[in-house]
Amino acid sequence: MKTKNTIVRVGIIAMALLCCMETSAQSNRSRRNRSSRSVPARRTPQRTPQKTPQLKPDSLVEQRQILEMEQFLDTSVERQPTRRIEAARTDTWIVPREEPAPPAPKDVENKIFDVVETSPSFPGGPDACQEWLRRNIHYPPVAEENNIQGRVVVSFVVEPDGSLSNIAVVKGVDPSLDKEAVRVVSAMPKWNPGKQNNVCVRVKYNLPVPFKLN
Repeated sequence: MKTKNTIVRVGIIAMALLCCMETSAQSNRSRRNRSSRSVPARRTPQRTPQKTPQLKPDSLVEQRQILEMEQFLDTSVERQPTRRIEAARTDTWIVPREEPAPPAPKDVENKIFDVVETSPSFPGGPDACQEWLRRNIHYPPVAEENNIQGRVVVSFVVEPDGSLSNIAVVKGVDPSLDKEAVRVVSAMPKWNPGKQNNVCVRVKYNLPVPFKLN
């Protein structure tokens, strides 16, 4: 009788142990499932291979042309100031330098012309010249007392710089009037010089200087 009771007790204990082990195994499995759901699996990012850009033949030629033109501009602006430079995406005109007036030939430098293409002139024209004479002539008292009037013709040379030289009386009226005519012409400002073939030259000019009493 005692032996049967002992076997029954052992069986109960074994059943209890099996139940406990089964329960613990189920709890462990549920824990693992929960942990696997909560923590997502890490994924290693996939790197896409980068392709090296390939330059087209046209772009290479264009870059080479630009570099060549930049070097050309740096070295040839002063050497070729009037050349038109064309390059990729550029269109530039270089302003030509103003050339100075050609110097007069040696055989013309000292020659005195009577007639030229552009005659010398007083600044402002003939009216300004007559007005200047009227304001600057000092009528000689001797000629005024003797009522001497007339027109004295004075000859002079207009130099290439506009100054007057070789002043002389060509047609006189009275010594006092002739002297005053030479004085007033010598005091004139510089004239506009005469030109021959676009070159300033020496030109002979005759100017009448009127003397008239009111």
